[in-house]
Amino acid sequence: MAFLSIVIPTRNRPQYLARVVELIASNTCESEVIVADNSDNDSLKDKLKKYTESGLVKYYYTSENLSVVDNFEKALEKVTGKYIIFLGDDDGIGPQIENIAHWMDDNHVDAAFSYSDKFLVNYYWPGVKSKFFDDKYSSRIFISKFDGSVQFIDSISARSEVRDAPGTGLNNLPRIYHGLVSFNLIAKIKAKGNLFGGISPDIFSAYQIATEAKKIAKINYPFVIPGGCKESTAGQRAAKSDNGSLAETEHTARFGNSLVWDSRIPQYYSPYNVWAYSLLKAVERTDGKVNDFNFYRLYVISYLRYKNFRSYTLSALSEAYKKPSLAGFIKALFAEFNFFVNRVTNKILKNKKESIAASDIIKAYEVLDSFIN
Repeated sequence: MAFLSIVIPTRNRPQYLARVVELIASNTCESEVIVADNSDNDSLKDKLKKYTESGLVKYYYTSENLSVVDNFEKALEKVTGKYIIFLGDDDGIGPQIENIAHWMDDNHVDAAFSYSDKFLVNYYWPGVKSKFFDDKYSSRIFISKFDGSVQFIDSISARSEVRDAPGTGLNNLPRIYHGLVSFNLIAKIKAKGNLFGGISPDIFSAYQIATEAKKIAKINYPFVIPGGCKESTAGQRAAKSDNGSLAETEHTARFGNSLVWDSRIPQYYSPYNVWAYSLLKAVERTDGKVNDFNFYRLYVISYLRYKNFRSYTLSALSEAYKKPSLAGFIKALFAEFNFFVNRVTNKILKNKKESIAASDIIKAYEVLDSFIN
């Protein structure tokens, strides 16, 4: 049985995943890799043959049309490790990931993560373009300062913060996607139902993990390298091409008739709506604190950033509040202004980060490892 299970759901991106697996094979000795492939064909199997034969990779192909949530849940059923992390097929592990899992085990930590609202490091594969910076991100790893410090997180506060700012991200929620979580904690959640849900498996599962975890650590060290390729959500965000119809966007279209949209969430595809919908479903599933869900913040974001869909935002507003609060809108508008200022500041500071050329995720790991050592 492996100590660490590294789980990678994938669809139609074999060129990235093969390099990710090669990276893991070269830099771990107590891990297994679970690949849950829902591609149009199983050609990835041949690319991974060397690793399946060695026992490192367990490859599972499903031809049935699955949603991202269903593919994540199927993959989870295959893990055997004491600790678990999910990665995207364009992400990489960071140095010392197994040592960090052992530290968690020694200190009885249920869940650990490395970043809140901005990555410690992140990598953009070749071909990624930014609306504002064109190809300046392509084939580069960005590295912020980190010191290896540990902060223990209060679960109640972490959940309250995300309910107050739905759609803006995970903040200080523990997570299994880009984070480490103990198998025992996941088993506890699974005893009550699925870990993944909503339409964004990362935030739905993160809220559940936060509800059940007793000891959560935020480690200021990049044990994961978030990646972005031109086909991924991260790549689409960089290019500002991540919005549209729910029915015409593959991510949501694959849910088919099983997706019953919540009328309080604007009914179009955007990262904010996807995250907010999934968070709302997780809140309903766990602590039930829906009255604390700040829909105003989501509506301000939607109205200001997605002008072509304003009618959808106004429709959702009328569903959530019979008598909307002016104070609620003012508070949300002020919060969004602060968020915008911080985001612009981060964009400027991104140029002050270490930005180093790397042709793929393996080179990115080598750059990071050299930076650390």
